[in-house]
Amino acid sequence: MGEDLINEIADKSDSGWTSRTKAAAIAIILIAAAIRLWGLGDQSVWQDEAYSAVLARQDVSTIVQMQVDDSSPPLYYLLLHFWTSSFGDSEFVIRLLSALFGIGLVAAVLFITSSLFNRSAGLWAGGMLAFAPLAVYYSQEARMYSLTPLLAILSVYFCHLVSDNPTPKRVAWFIGITAGLLYTQNYGVFILLVDGLYLLARRRERRDPRPMLALSGVVLLYLPWLIVLSRQVVGNTTAWILPPHLRMLVDTALHLTFKSWRIPTTGLLKVSWGIGLAAALVVLVQIIVFAVRLIQSSQASERACSWPIFLVLGYMVLPIACAFISSYSKPIYVAGRYDSIVQPGVYMLLGLGIASIPLDWLRKALGILLFAVLLISLHAYFTTYWKSNDRDVANWVANNATESDLVLFTDLTVTPFLYYHPNSDVSRIRFPQAGLGYMPAGFFSNDLSYFEDEFRSVIRKVSAQWPRKRRLLVVLKPYRTSDLFVSRLNEESWLRLMRHVSFPAGHNAENQVSEIIIYDIIKAPEL
Repeated sequence: MGEDLINEIADKSDSGWTSRTKAAAIAIILIAAAIRLWGLGDQSVWQDEAYSAVLARQDVSTIVQMQVDDSSPPLYYLLLHFWTSSFGDSEFVIRLLSALFGIGLVAAVLFITSSLFNRSAGLWAGGMLAFAPLAVYYSQEARMYSLTPLLAILSVYFCHLVSDNPTPKRVAWFIGITAGLLYTQNYGVFILLVDGLYLLARRRERRDPRPMLALSGVVLLYLPWLIVLSRQVVGNTTAWILPPHLRMLVDTALHLTFKSWRIPTTGLLKVSWGIGLAAALVVLVQIIVFAVRLIQSSQASERACSWPIFLVLGYMVLPIACAFISSYSKPIYVAGRYDSIVQPGVYMLLGLGIASIPLDWLRKALGILLFAVLLISLHAYFTTYWKSNDRDVANWVANNATESDLVLFTDLTVTPFLYYHPNSDVSRIRFPQAGLGYMPAGFFSNDLSYFEDEFRSVIRKVSAQWPRKRRLLVVLKPYRTSDLFVSRLNEESWLRLMRHVSFPAGHNAENQVSEIIIYDIIKAPEL
């Protein structure tokens, strides 16, 4: 790795697209599409996907207001709203939007890496990302986590273009894409920080005020939601997120390279991930050393070559560091989820590192090794991962609950039911009593001060419907308060336990129903 690579980055002598490289790029994108569309609608939605779909059925003003009260921006839900209004909201359709974003992400990484570095690096980066299990997973989930990395890498790329030559068209794209990112996911703030630092660093070379004015335009557009975010940071609970610990960073490294969300772990996977992660670290360290050598060079042309490398490095590292450090004040760091916003940077640098290896046999061997680990993980995702039992539970309730039954949904188990059976006349109540997707702070911690009030509220609601309702069906999701809640119900003299209906849990086990407990209401509830 030396002068040849410097010349390729500086002169783009290797960036020309021949018919062969064009065919390779098209093949990579088609393969990425096939992988992301495979079995797209087969599995049940789970709790978070159901929230997306049910929220998307609301009108625009309701969607915005609910996200003001929640903890994430509204843009993805608005896009899903217009998407489902046009094409329906089956499991396939609600995930298809994410799949399209995921396919677009592979294409964007391929061509952006080719533009910043060379086409060989672009093909390696796009090719590996096409098979990356976490990227595939979020391309098959009705959430915003395939849109955010797409907008993030586009923001970073247009930031670089604006720093080089801030034409009106580039500035407009930069402002629009970055503002879109900020209105999609709160981690976009960290990408804005990366962009800002990069523009400040480049300003020392170019005394042009337009890049910083473009950044100011982004901040101005974001200001309305920034006010909302400041209120959410103070008021909303993140007690379900664990405090930061170093193991999270290891989990992040695995997820951003070879691991999928909640994939069942086997001995083969552990060994392959270890080997793959070691190889990936060697490549990334090699890139860092090379970039440092460039920045210390006495030649201006060589120093200029380091800017794109340090931009991608900053994009890969800084958001992770900021989120992790911030979590010591208020936990916001979830490995394998929010950190996926920087995954494109990982594969861009891996692609550059592999392409820059001067020995052909070593380059091919390392590339084959990384692809082998990706394929092993992707095979495990498609053959062993079972997302959720929510469809089975919702159908059981819809088919078995009678007019004399009252269904009590614990936690957020009602959301998948509302997705699958929006017009059901099943009588239902909730514990705790809360809006769609919202839970009281005490539910996610050991603070049970809310419990007695919520429990009495359940009794009042049951009492109001007795004797018309003679059975209570409790849809139970295991959590900290589940045992306490069930034990309290079992102590009530107005209830008689009849039977349990168990459901096998998917691999998002803590977010799913374990059983439905059926009680006879034998007399008026005692308030």
